[in-house]
Amino acid sequence: MTHKRLPKAVLFALAAACVLTACSGEPAPFEASTPSPVASQGGQYLGFDTEEEAIAAAEEVYASYIEEVNRLWAGDTQANPTEMLMGKAYELEIEVAALVESQGLTLEGETSSEVLEATLASPEQAILTVCQSVKGRVIDSSGQDVTPKDRPQKQALQVSVERDGDGALRVANSGSVSDSRCS
Repeated sequence: MTHKRLPKAVLFALAAACVLTACSGEPAPFEASTPSPVASQGGQYLGFDTEEEAIAAAEEVYASYIEEVNRLWAGDTQANPTEMLMGKAYELEIEVAALVESQGLTLEGETSSEVLEATLASPEQAILTVCQSVKGRVIDSSGQDVTPKDRPQKQALQVSVERDGDGALRVANSGSVSDSRCS
């Protein structure tokens, strides 16, 4: 029996894009999105009164996203990580989900994240630098593990958290970055 081997870049995207990583270990350009006009309502920092509150809320949103991804990978059909996303992050998640389904693949395992640095890039946008650890596998329709053996276990990401049009904080974008603290 033979099974179709997917390119390593596709497999890495499948194994890691669900947690917003880029498709390779190379740093990808990070583009901030245009924040919603709702973002500046309320306090001056993402709608909060202090930078500390805004950063804590951004970290909580990202942690909730990771929790939803882990629930999904564990087979919880009620898990919906896309609820925590908007913009490019949402588009990538939908694209990867469609690719996984069309190829008859499943993702399993778990991911964890450590915030290395958190700052406000502007009153409308928090930037988190995180070290993402992925302990997941890509399984094809015949039950074969097709996860690349040389896939990095950890990857540094820069994650943008912003308010959507309804005022909810969401992960808006992410990209791989080089960071010696994540190795």
